[in-house]
Amino acid sequence: MDVSTALGSIRLAATALCARIASHGQRLSSRGLAVEMRLFAGALYSLETLAAELQPEAARPEPPALLQQFESLVRSVDDSLASLSPSDVSRLRAETRASRDRVTYVLARTQTWPDLALLLSLADEVPAADRDAAEVLAWLRILNSPSNNRRPAHQHEEKRFRDDRRSEQPEYTRAALHWPDEAEKHWQAVAPAVEELFTPAPRSFNFIQWALEYARERFPEQYGRDCRDAGHVADLTHDLDVGAITPLHFAVILGLPSLCRSLLFAGADTHRAGAWGSPLYWALLGEEVLTVRDSPRSWPSILTPYSRLPARHEIIHLLLDADASICRWRFDGPTSRPWSLAGLAFWFACRVNDYGVFERVVNGGAAVDDALASLIAEEGHITEAEPSKTTLELLMTCAFDATYLDETNNRAESPVVDAICRLMLKRGLEFACPPGRSKRLACLSDECFPAHIRDAILASENNCDLKRLMMDPRFDPNLPTDPDTDSGTRLIHIAVAGDGRPEHQDAVALLAKAGADLRARDFEGRTPLLLVESEKMLSQLVALGVPTTDTDSSGRNIWHFAASTNDMPLLNWLLAFDPCKAQNMAVVSDENLTPLELAVKWSETLRHRDHARRRPEPTAALAILEAGARCRPSDGPPVILWGVDWGSQKLVRRLLDAGADARATDDRGRSALHYLNVTASPSLVELVQGLCEGLPISAPAHGSIWGGAMDYDEDEDDSSNPDISDDDLTPAETMLTNTAFTFRASGDTEADHKPIRSC
Repeated sequence: MDVSTALGSIRLAATALCARIASHGQRLSSRGLAVEMRLFAGALYSLETLAAELQPEAARPEPPALLQQFESLVRSVDDSLASLSPSDVSRLRAETRASRDRVTYVLARTQTWPDLALLLSLADEVPAADRDAAEVLAWLRILNSPSNNRRPAHQHEEKRFRDDRRSEQPEYTRAALHWPDEAEKHWQAVAPAVEELFTPAPRSFNFIQWALEYARERFPEQYGRDCRDAGHVADLTHDLDVGAITPLHFAVILGLPSLCRSLLFAGADTHRAGAWGSPLYWALLGEEVLTVRDSPRSWPSILTPYSRLPARHEIIHLLLDADASICRWRFDGPTSRPWSLAGLAFWFACRVNDYGVFERVVNGGAAVDDALASLIAEEGHITEAEPSKTTLELLMTCAFDATYLDETNNRAESPVVDAICRLMLKRGLEFACPPGRSKRLACLSDECFPAHIRDAILASENNCDLKRLMMDPRFDPNLPTDPDTDSGTRLIHIAVAGDGRPEHQDAVALLAKAGADLRARDFEGRTPLLLVESEKMLSQLVALGVPTTDTDSSGRNIWHFAASTNDMPLLNWLLAFDPCKAQNMAVVSDENLTPLELAVKWSETLRHRDHARRRPEPTAALAILEAGARCRPSDGPPVILWGVDWGSQKLVRRLLDAGADARATDDRGRSALHYLNVTASPSLVELVQGLCEGLPISAPAHGSIWGGAMDYDEDEDDSSNPDISDDDLTPAETMLTNTAFTFRASGDTEADHKPIRSC
């Protein structure tokens, strides 16, 4: 097959491919590829016609290498259509345009058949791995040529210049794109030429011409011939011209550490940041900065697979070594507030598995803000970055430590703290410090450190604060909650007072593991066990070896506390699992009360409280009686009186069965008859009447314990008749005035009561 026939075959394939590309989708990038392919087919037609004119009739050579390259391009586009991505479109457009430029160059240089044959035979491109310093230098000579050293002109004039250059120097585009890939490897040989290219304007405009060409080829949708908005090119050209974008900016995204060292040594400004951001921002973001500038729309728009990561990793440390204050610069995020560089540094550190990048940026002044919180909260971003568990733990620790720097921040409402804690809990991460590094939180003074620990126990819902503070060498598990007083209250006392949620139990477990004294006593002599408010916490303390027999300074044990408030969840646990149940039920407090007696006496406490919607039942007293508790017949208080005061016939009978003295009286001579109240049932009244048969039926009214009675005047003389006086009340009268246990059914209306026969 002769050359013209081979060119015709490739042209027809390219033309047919145009329609298939156009039907692939309505994306502008796909249509742009179709346009490039159509222009390429047109250029092939011109070359086909020229070859038919020049090729001798007897010459039938094999298709030269350049034609094979063209055929390979068309086949590659055809094969990629089924799974064409935006990045594939950009790459194929660039390759198609480069092939068209090659055709244009051959057309311009061909005069005879030997010229054509020679030019077509020189098309093979040396593989990147085999490019030597000489080829890179040849590219740099093209880029540094005097013909390119010109200040960018207006749009149309500049376009004519580029078109002429493509015809006269078709290698310019290839040189502009590929020299950075080889420069670092051959730095000793190419350094002078690279430094010459990166000479800033106005001394030379070769750098600006190269930067514009690089942007056009790397991101044709924004800067190429068919870009929708010429403003992108105009803005880039202007900012390059005025120095808002410097050679250092491009050096960092190219991943050329040696060039960056040279520029920094020459005094490059690391703070230069216009509408495109600072050099550190460019280094963290990479080439995508040319598409988003300093205003990314969202994290996904910039968290793309990074190029030249190892080299840029080295460059970031170079920039930070030069001036750490560059970390304070902020860019415009999609929210109303600027974003710090902490989020980008976090992402980059995940990608390169070096927490030090993030740590140095934060230590340099970058704030851990809501942007970082949103990045961490979207766990998929971190999964995509694939950091090791060790790196992620160090990053979480560094970010968490930085949240303490903001003293005005409410940690309970901090989105950063919340995002970190949620991720650590979900992934099973722990706080960590590098080997040999102090775990001390330097941002917290010795004076405020105890307050942070107390707040961590009281306010935290996940114990992240407590876990981190416990790593600090200043942490003491037996720290007083109020160092300024001698209250005796320790951290463990406030930790056990929670409602038994998992985070509260975890806090107790953490303190216990750290060596907290689980039997420490507060100012009332109470151990942590005596302050529990849930059966889960009680069970946990007992499992940790805390005995249930501890008493406070008033001689009360855990049974007293549960019984005195009718706390059935606690009491049920004690009844079922207390290994010292019998011993604890018999303990007498300094007030001469056993748990049973205190449970029955709770009726007195109810008199001084607001009435509830529902009448309380003596459940604690009944449960303790059911467990076998006995009443003290001689030295105990008159529990039968309190039992009657409850208005519960069941309780009265159980007390009698447990040995209560049915005819006991109080210190004013009142019997059980005088403790009946208006809610007493007829059967209870009859029972009490039988128990108190023969006892005085009247007693002094003053000093009564129930609500509604007259005030007692201690100076009043009632000794003239110790049994009956004008102020005495009969049992019936006491029932009518004893309304403390009258509970409202619906707020304003007194509940209905059955009539009492004895009245």
